[in-house]
Amino acid sequence: IFMAAVLAVAGTLWVHAQSPTGIAPDAAARSTDGKTIYDARCADCHGIAGKGDGPASGLLRVRPRDFTLARFKLRSTESGALPTDADLYESIKSGMHGSSMPDWAPFLSDVQIQAVTSYIKSFSPRFATETPQPIPVADPPAASPEIVSRGRNIYETLKCAACHGTDGTGRGAIATDLKDDRGRPTAATVLTEPWTFRGGATTRDVFLRFRTGMNGTPMPSFKDAAIDAELWQLATYVVSLARKPSWDMTAAEASSFYTA
Repeated sequence: IFMAAVLAVAGTLWVHAQSPTGIAPDAAARSTDGKTIYDARCADCHGIAGKGDGPASGLLRVRPRDFTLARFKLRSTESGALPTDADLYESIKSGMHGSSMPDWAPFLSDVQIQAVTSYIKSFSPRFATETPQPIPVADPPAASPEIVSRGRNIYETLKCAACHGTDGTGRGAIATDLKDDRGRPTAATVLTEPWTFRGGATTRDVFLRFRTGMNGTPMPSFKDAAIDAELWQLATYVVSLARKPSWDMTAAEASSFYTA
């Protein structure tokens, strides 16, 4: 799975290098114009008009976002609201782990990422009339066996196992035919693999996914189903499920894990 993801990203970046827009990536690298950079770096997946229909889009397991719909997965704002500029900036800078969206920090400067952020907002008129407001987020509680145990109870109460499985690996899940907002197949995140978490794998990052939901996906906001303190406990529990990635395992650990 890991190698497939690497190949998908490599293939996507190769497509960027062969951009049909006629704008060479090296030219975009010198530009601070959001459209110029977008056309050279982003349009092959997201499309010239931002509809998620670029020439590479059909090759990708996780389809690129249609910016014209203004439904964004990663936000610090309420469910259904637009993301802040900081949310968009971070998504571009850090990428979308578990998908073919790479982190652009090694290739674009902060000024260039800010320019692309502004240009992406031009695809939806909502950005001209709405001012996104981030929800207040407190400091996460210190992790402890008690907090983890409470989080496990919240996991059961909110029926997270229906999609993510009883242990976060997907085992025992009953919702196995998930679809995104366009009716396309999608999969629940494997919670034991934090390197695939879109939006980050810290307790705060995971809390935000529970609190705000992921628009355009089956992942809802649990704002009305649990109080923030419970969602912090749930986030702490999810973080506790993490296993070592294969590249950090010793030979003995890898042998034990993959033969279990």
